[in-house]
Amino acid sequence: MIKFAIYTSFYNSTKYIDRLYKNIMSIDYTDFTWFVTDDYSSDETKSKLLEKIKDNSKIIYVEQSHKMEMYWTPNKFISSDYDYVLLVDSDDLVDSNILSVYNNLINKHDNISIITSDFIKINESDNSLHSYSYILNQERLYDKLSRYHPQIDYLNNLSY
Repeated sequence: MIKFAIYTSFYNSTKYIDRLYKNIMSIDYTDFTWFVTDDYSSDETKSKLLEKIKDNSKIIYVEQSHKMEMYWTPNKFISSDYDYVLLVDSDDLVDSNILSVYNNLINKHDNISIITSDFIKINESDNSLHSYSYILNQERLYDKLSRYHPQIDYLNNLSY
């Protein structure tokens, strides 16, 4: 089985915590850990998040040293024990079978480094489009990310 790490950075997201928690905990795949952090919110996000995840061994809370640290550099917090990492924004939802599907796909094709999935209208309230990407958890791939998304400076947390 492929070992997945999911990570979410919450910013002023108290209204999404319960919904996303329920969604992530409904995933039918067992070999994953959810890494979460508060991204220096000005509301009660951190306290609500900590209360919600306490005593859940599938979730690890991460303290950041600066805003968006985990969002831009997940490999600082997610060890190489995990095969793939997946960013799920706090207002997103995932299908409960998604990790099982990708486990099967990766096992069929052993040379997959990045998997991207596009979903239409995941967030019905604003009709926004969302994309999920799984990245093979290797330092050399993180170094190459700027080639895939040249408008993002991953080292300095800048988007242009």
